[in-house]
Amino acid sequence: MSEEFAAWQLPPIAGDNARGATLRTARQLEELQEQAWTEAFEQGKQEGYAAGIQSAKVDAAHIVSILDLLKAPLDELDETVVQQLASLSTLIAAHIVRREVRQDPQQIIAVAHEAVRALPLSSREIQIRLHPEDAAILREHIGTDSRWKLEEDPTLTRGGLSVSIEQSNVDMRVERRIGEIAAAILGGERTGE
Repeated sequence: MSEEFAAWQLPPIAGDNARGATLRTARQLEELQEQAWTEAFEQGKQEGYAAGIQSAKVDAAHIVSILDLLKAPLDELDETVVQQLASLSTLIAAHIVRREVRQDPQQIIAVAHEAVRALPLSSREIQIRLHPEDAAILREHIGTDSRWKLEEDPTLTRGGLSVSIEQSNVDMRVERRIGEIAAAILGGERTGE
């Protein structure tokens, strides 16, 4: 009977033991599953992190473009306000000059003397263009001085004048003088406005 009672063995499964594969225990299978899960989790985490960074960059660029769009009207508004304030200041200054000339007519005489002093000393005939009311004041002051020839110009603002000789011209118009002051205050880029 000994021959009859030989141990039975599991027949080899095709492709398993024939290729040198080893059978794994339940614990080894759990560890393998846990390792595969950890690797997949880390890969997903890295891919998600990279996708999140890329999405954040796109969102940040979008927000920056929106802020630029929102800022542009404010920049334009700032420039408009500066221009309006400069215009208002110029207008106020011109009114103050006119009021000063009305209250103290001697101001036009001082302006005329200042302009004439800017000319070369050898100037013989000096042509002065000024507002008719200012011309009347200056005529009273200079009397019969033949060097100064007054020309009335109603387009000139009171308090301003233009002095010229053959070689040069001195512009003392109120608008130009106020423009120079505004340019000095606003940094020079507004000359001529």
